Formats: sequence, structure tokens, C-alpha cells
Amino acid sequence: MSRRYLAATILAALIGVGVVLLPAQEERSAPIPEGVSETYQAPAAGVLSTVAPPAEPSVAVPNATGDACLPTMTQAEVDAYFAKQEEHFRVTAEHLAESDDGEMALAAALLLQGRGGTAAVALERAWQLAPQSPLVAWNILRTCRDGDRSNCDMDQVEANAIRADGDNGAVWMELAMLQLSRGHVDRAELAVRSAIAAPRFDSYFIDHARLIERALEAGGDSTYTERMITGIGYSAALVVSYYGITNHCATIDASDAVWVDLCQQLGEKMYADGRILLDRAIGTSLVKIAMRHTGDTEKLERATRREEGFRERYLELIVPVDAQNLLGNDEAVLRQHVENHVTFGEIVALTRLASEVARLKEVDGYDQCNF
Repeated sequence: MSRRYLAATILAALIGVGVVLLPAQEERSAPIPEGVSETYQAPAAGVLSTVAPPAEPSVAVPNATGDACLPTMTQAEVDAYFAKQEEHFRVTAEHLAESDDGEMALAAALLLQGRGGTAAVALERAWQLAPQSPLVAWNILRTCRDGDRSNCDMDQVEANAIRADGDNGAVWMELAMLQLSRGHVDRAELAVRSAIAAPRFDSYFIDHARLIERALEAGGDSTYTERMITGIGYSAALVVSYYGITNHCATIDASDAVWVDLCQQLGEKMYADGRILLDRAIGTSLVKIAMRHTGDTEKLERATRREEGFRERYLELIVPVDAQNLLGNDEAVLRQHVENHVTFGEIVALTRLASEVARLKEVDGYDQCNF
């Protein structure tokens, strides 16, 4: 069984994460919310020692039926492949957990998630070594928001996230959800305003994937395609649904004009600046939610049409099997796709991938399954 074929199988499963998460319905400096210290302090040792690691990603491998690129594989073959890869990646991650590079320690934490305290120790090491790395700060913030906060200095964690990437609206969204979870609606409002004012909105999807790929390269005995697809899988497990915000916007009183307006503006921000399709799709849903509160049926109809239209475009871009096959079988195309994602965002990357598929189909002797 070709490792390339199995890589294409895994990729087909992972790209579909966007379909599952897609909502079915519905140079500026960002200000620091009142009450969050502007003075950065180095994290105290042990601050994260008992914080629960992020949820472990699950990867379902589909049957190859109907896909001409994928040979028939027995479940035993698939299980044996994953067992071997899991053990190899575990050994690599445990080695990286002791790295003096904070982002490599973070990669180890992500690869070891679900393995008890090992991941938490690696995450704390990342926090000690590179507290102002945007990826480290983002994962610390999310872990403290979702896990046991007893050992998290939340003001310190918040201030650090802002210093690491305060021009990123997605960071302020995380802060807004944290404040809502703590019952601090006024501070959540300030964070949402900062998200709207921020010059970009990036939830670090491709950054996490590339980090995992670089980390696994240190372990050897794997192809770029296998490493990057593994990275995509772990990154998919970190995708943010922003439920805390969407739920708040959906349940506010229609008479709360301030929050209705904020929800609309935030949705427009995500739709315009989101680096990944899912963020933009959530943006269209937020606008529709806000329009529902206004009672303006004409605006609600326009928002609904835009949401449905974007959903159709979203599905057209991420579903085609031929594009998945091409990424799983041609390393050069995968590398260019990742570069396009980094430079231009997911919509441009997927649009260019679709164009490349169409171009190659016109080439005599082209076989998307063999390069």
C-alpha cells in the first residue's frame, strides 16, 4: 500500500472538517480592556502544571469506495499504519518537549495532547521559553479559558496574549469569550470593540499546521505530505467555533441596541477579514443573527441570502475529491497550496487549487493519482 495513497485518504477526511463545523444557520493599535494589566510579567513557574490539555483530535479514515485514486485497504492495514505513525510521532514529541525552542515545545504539547500531564508540562515549557510567541500565547489563553483556571493568572495570560498579537481580531474574540465566561459583560464588550478595530482576523489555522510539520520533520522517516496532513489534522482540532460569542449574540435582548450593533459589526469584520472560510461563514451568521434582532425583514432577507450564498461557495471549494487527491499525491502542489494559504488566505488558496486541477486535466497524460 502506497503511503501516498493513504495520505490522500486522510486528507479527504480532514478537509471535510470544515463542512462539519460550518454554521448550519445562522496600522492601528487595539486598546487594552480596563482591568487588564499593561505590564507584562514573566510567567511564574508552575502556572500551568495542572491545566488540562486541549481535546485530542479524532481522524476518521473513510472507505476508498468510489475514489479511483485510492486502492482498497483493509482495516488492519490502516490500523497498522496509524499505530506505527502514532508511536513515531509520540517519540518525536517527547523529545521535543525538552527543546529549548518554545514553539517546538508547543508542538510537542499539541502532539501529546490527551496523554495526561505530559502535554501540560510541554505547554508550560513553551510558556516559559516563548511567552510572547503568538501561537504560544494563543494556546495558553485557550487552555486557561477551557481548562482548570486555578493555576492561571488570568490577567497575566490576557495581557500576554494582547502583547503577542494585539492587532489580531481573533485574539480579542478569545478574550471576549473569556470575559463572557467569567460574567464580565462590560469587559467582553471592550474586547469585541477591539476585535472589530483590529487590522486582521487570523485564527492561526495554517500556522499550527506548519508548526506541526516542522516539528515532525525533526523525527525523520516521514514525507512532507504525511507531516503536513498530520499538521492539518491537529490544526483542525484547534478550530474555533466562537460559540461563546455567537450564543451571546443569539440570546441578547432585542432591545439591547449596543450589543445588536456590536454583533453585526463583528460579523462584518469576520466576513471581510477572516483568513479561513469557517471564520467568514461564522461572520455571515452573526450578521443574520443581529438582523433578526432588529426586526428589519428586508435586511434579514439580505443577510440570509448572503449566508446561504457563502455556504454554497464554501462547499464548492472544499469538497471536490479531485483537489483532495491532487494535494495528497503531488507534494509540489501541496507546498504551493500551503504557501498560498499563508500569503493570501484560504479562499485564494482553494480557488487557485481548483484552477490548477482544471489546468492539469487538460494536460495530455495527466493522472492525478500518479506523479
